Amino acid sequence: MARGAGAAEKIGGVHSRPGGCDGFKSRACACILPACRGNTVTVTIRSLLYFMMPSDSLPTAAGEPFIDGPPTREGGTPAPVPPVRQKRRWRRRALWAVLLIALGLLVKFILHLVLPRNFKGSGEPLAITLPHGTFQVLYYNTREKPKGIVILGTGDGGWSYWEENTAQHLAKQGYAVGGWDCRKFADTRTYDHAELCAGFKAGVEAVRDRADVDDVPVWYGGWSTGAEQSVAAAASPDRPKNLVGLLLAAPGERGRFGLTSGDLLGVTPTGPGTFALADFAPQMAGLPVAQFVAGLDPMDDVTWLDKLGTTPHHQFPLAGLLHDMGNAGERFQSTVDEAMVWTLSAASK
Repeated sequence: MARGAGAAEKIGGVHSRPGGCDGFKSRACACILPACRGNTVTVTIRSLLYFMMPSDSLPTAAGEPFIDGPPTREGGTPAPVPPVRQKRRWRRRALWAVLLIALGLLVKFILHLVLPRNFKGSGEPLAITLPHGTFQVLYYNTREKPKGIVILGTGDGGWSYWEENTAQHLAKQGYAVGGWDCRKFADTRTYDHAELCAGFKAGVEAVRDRADVDDVPVWYGGWSTGAEQSVAAAASPDRPKNLVGLLLAAPGERGRFGLTSGDLLGVTPTGPGTFALADFAPQMAGLPVAQFVAGLDPMDDVTWLDKLGTTPHHQFPLAGLLHDMGNAGERFQSTVDEAMVWTLSAASK
């Protein structure tokens, strides 16, 4: 029975739509596809819908029949839906839900990488002056006379629970900590190797003055990007005279003096302004290097350690842990304590 020009025609209990637009079940949008059936977008969307939607709501080609509602017997009474079709329908709906959840998690992960953290550290800000303007390190200390100083670099997202947990742990162990936010440093200036080295050293001086200590051991360390920056900062003839070791958690093979969108998404840094950790191996002579190796971290690189030669270096394995070292929990923190003892012993030999 025709309902007018261009309307659907009823043929034996099913419908067909003439014209260029593909037909949909009434509960779907009838014309979201381009009119041209050969359009790549049309083909792609039709394929996805065929795979994910229940069979009674699949789009059809122009002029082909499609089911508008449940199947019927003669006289218009509903026919029972076969169990196999019901199972397929729920299977497709479940798959659709899983795909939407996976997409949401992927978007959240990308935003987590690209956007800076809004985590506010509890440390006291200390200002330092550098060629491209002032910068702040976060000061943590619980002792009147701390037994050492640690400059702690962040991952590329900035200060987070990881650095906060580690800084507070080190402070409780009797060390004064200068928190170095790698994300903020890169966001506020264009810098080179010389300014990075000067910045870490100025951070040591600021913490030393605030804690009112002088001749105490110093460590550079950090997580991920912070570990890479620590290696570069230590590769200077003008590094602090009391620098006794590096504490590196999950560095990559290469780093950059700055940050790009590609870096934030995990692309290996290349080109001008980048460096390989192995490039700095000769400048590490005599400086003990402790590296924490999470067993389930694909981003961690230990190959550069082979370039250190006779320079003391040691891997501290953390089997079964991911990139964040078990949320920088007790197991990781106890390993940090062990590594600091090792660096002091290795430096004295």
